Amino acid sequence: MKLPLFSPIPVALKYLPDGFHSRLIARVFNHLMRGQDVVDDLSYLNGKTICLAVSDTGNSFSFLVTNNKLHVAPNQRKCDVTIRGNSHDFMALATRSEDPDTLFFARRLCLEGDTDAGLYLKNTLDGLEYDLASHLCAVLGESIGKRVYDLMVRYKADEILKSAILKFKPLP
Repeated sequence: MKLPLFSPIPVALKYLPDGFHSRLIARVFNHLMRGQDVVDDLSYLNGKTICLAVSDTGNSFSFLVTNNKLHVAPNQRKCDVTIRGNSHDFMALATRSEDPDTLFFARRLCLEGDTDAGLYLKNTLDGLEYDLASHLCAVLGESIGKRVYDLMVRYKADEILKSAILKFKPLP
């Protein structure tokens, strides 16, 4: 099932400044990673600059990994690794609607520069088993987070959320 929700993304990428998107991506990523064990694995990338180059819209987003978090990289900073692809393929990667290995091996997403760092990032995120309970506890505090998660499980909201994410397919 294709949802029209993300069809305006290429238009938004073309007409909103890269700095806006960079800040948004960094904030969303850092928020979603709260409580996830994979964050500790990002220490290998500390001090590295990762660029995302969106070929069909001409956008480029640069992030500096510091203290296991993404930060918008200063403009003059050279990228250590660049991941290049079109907006559809980045959305497929972000929503996990397509296997990252398929996207990279089919050269729909390409790594340039420090490929060890790029492959490390890809493999780390590919191996991520998102822990919603840990995220809620990290964001809301242990007591409230557990209660919210228990309520979600009780009313099957966690299954609905997982199902919606797995069924999501970005538009071409």
